[in-house]
Amino acid sequence: MTLGEIKLESLRLMNTNDEALSVVNLAIYQEDDRYKDYLDRMVGSINRAISRFITMKILPTKTKQVVISQGKTVKDFLKYELKNLISDYGSLESIIHISDYVIPVTNFQRLGDAEILIPYYSEYNYKGVASEFPSNPKEFDCYNVSGVAKYFNGTEWEELDSEDSFTFVYNPVISAFTVNSDNNSEIDIPEVLARAIPYFVKGELYEQDEPNIAATSRNIFENIITEYVSYGSDKKTHQSYVKNVMF
Repeated sequence: MTLGEIKLESLRLMNTNDEALSVVNLAIYQEDDRYKDYLDRMVGSINRAISRFITMKILPTKTKQVVISQGKTVKDFLKYELKNLISDYGSLESIIHISDYVIPVTNFQRLGDAEILIPYYSEYNYKGVASEFPSNPKEFDCYNVSGVAKYFNGTEWEELDSEDSFTFVYNPVISAFTVNSDNNSEIDIPEVLARAIPYFVKGELYEQDEPNIAATSRNIFENIITEYVSYGSDKKTHQSYVKNVMF
């Protein structure tokens, strides 16, 4: 679903007016006194609903494959700074080493939330990603420039014939929306969770004026999450439970 579709379904769910609402008219509704206050407060509420999914780690995991030369040598380890490699990185679930065999990596170490040390010995001194190959390297220094890995053989730069790789399985984050965000922006979450967000929005926006209605709406939201987690979310195999939710 798009941001605009969630806003529209939230307005419909709150029964703000009997008018037939359309997503293409959201900019007009933004200037309409009947809807403006709701729409102004709605974006923050949508962000909080998505943050709930992120902190609960119920969004499907994603994967990112990187080659050895994208890491940096730290003694007998390779260091990867995951936030530099993965734009929507949230937290790490697992690592898979892909060489002659595909095997899980279980003995990695974490340095903070987004830096990883993986045991790896090589004759090459990996330096990570660079904008260009330096003019004064040491023998066996290896750089990755624009996806091409080369090492210095003592005389000249020589391309690596092949590289092992790692696949990072991670929990993604979704950047917060603002009042200026494009209503056509796709929200990259399972459909059933996207359709639950208007209930969260209604629960927050009605909390002061209609506490009983707000409580009912929040309960519906929580029940959808509980059902999704209990019966529908299989992040390890990237399967998502799909349930029809009526607004």
